Order: sequence, then C-alpha cells, then structure tokens
Amino acid sequence: MMRSTLSGAAALAAVLLAACTPETTAPETAPPPVADIAAPETAAAPENHSLVPTISCAPNAMFTAATTRQGLIDTHGAENISEAKVPWVDSELDAVILWADNPGMRAEVLWFGDKAGKPEAARVSGGPESLWVGPEGLLMGSTVADIEQANGGPFIMTAFENHNHGEVSDFLGGKLDAAAGAGCRFSLTLDAAEGAPQAAIAALSGDSEKSFRSDSPEVRAANPVVVEMTTLFMQ
Repeated sequence: MMRSTLSGAAALAAVLLAACTPETTAPETAPPPVADIAAPETAAAPENHSLVPTISCAPNAMFTAATTRQGLIDTHGAENISEAKVPWVDSELDAVILWADNPGMRAEVLWFGDKAGKPEAARVSGGPESLWVGPEGLLMGSTVADIEQANGGPFIMTAFENHNHGEVSDFLGGKLDAAAGAGCRFSLTLDAAEGAPQAAIAALSGDSEKSFRSDSPEVRAANPVVVEMTTLFMQ
C-alpha cells in the first residue's frame, strides 16, 4: 500500500515539474529589411481606347475632322482600307472604305475633294449585324421611340421619296442636335421596318418635299428604323 502511494506521488511530481518548465521554441526569423524587398514592376496603363466602334461628334469618336487617309491606314492597317466612289445625295463621292467585306464593321470616310485634306463626313450603314453604336446608344434598327428617348423629344424627318431619303433633318433642339460651334453635326437616315404596312409607307412617300414630325400619325404608323448614321464635319 505504501509503495503504491509513493509511486503515485512521484508521478504527480513529474507532471507538476513538466507544467512548470518553460517550453523551448525556435527563435523567429526576422523579416528582411524593407530595402531588400524588391518592389513589383508596375505595368504601363493601357491607352483608353473603346473596344466598341462608335460614330458620333464626341472628341474621342473613331472619326473626327482631324481624321486623315494616312491616319486610317496607320491605325487600322492597309489591309483593312480600300477606296471607291460611293453614292452621296444625288451624286458620288470619293471615300475611304474600312472593312469593306465585313458587314458588321464597314464604314465610309468621305471627301468632297482632295483626300489629303480633312474629311467632310463619316458614314456607317447596315442592318442588325452592324456593330456600330451612335450617341446615346443608338444602333442600326433603333426605332422612332428609341431616337426620341435618346434625343429627349421629337424630331423631324424627310419623306421617303426625298433625295435625302428618310433623313432626320432637325432634332428640334434635343440632345442629338449639334451644339453651336461644335464643328460637327450628327445625322440619321430612317427606312421602313420589315413588315411595315404598305399604306403607312405610302403616306411617308407621297410628297418628296414634305417633312414629318416623329410624333405625327404618319410616322407612328410606319415606325421606321435607323439604317444609316452619319457625322458631318464643318470645315
């Protein structure tokens, strides 16, 4: 009995001794001096170019009054540039065509004379496959309601038989109107939407000299859509 008690006391003493002995740990490794830590290289910030092809009178639009034929070649590559005569009102004009075989990207930059100077206009057209975006998010196929929303109010368009077929001739002071002294004017051309009633189309085609407000019964009935967007640069 005594032997058992001594053995238990010895075991208890061993436990208490272990609890009182400080634990030995490996010393922490000091961090290297700040000067020895190499700073990561900072990559140059990419130029602020939009990936969306835009046409407008904004200073950063793809085409401006400062656009040149050589500049188009330098920026987009000679393989994406061609030249041709294109229809303009009642005549033809010399134009530099970009991406001529790509219906989603095709664009025309037009000169009334020497292509060494500044262009007079830039124009894009097409159907829903076109990737071009106009001011306030307008697209090919945008409706009269879309244009009125972008403009903040109604507008005036020419008749379909006018030599400027279905052109928006006046934005009536709306957001799409050219600002005084801007040196650039934005224009839209509208045509009948697929499936538009023939009677409604005829109502917009009967008088080549007539213009229509977008909120008129004739325009509402035909509900034409955007088929062309143009910027005109004042020289």
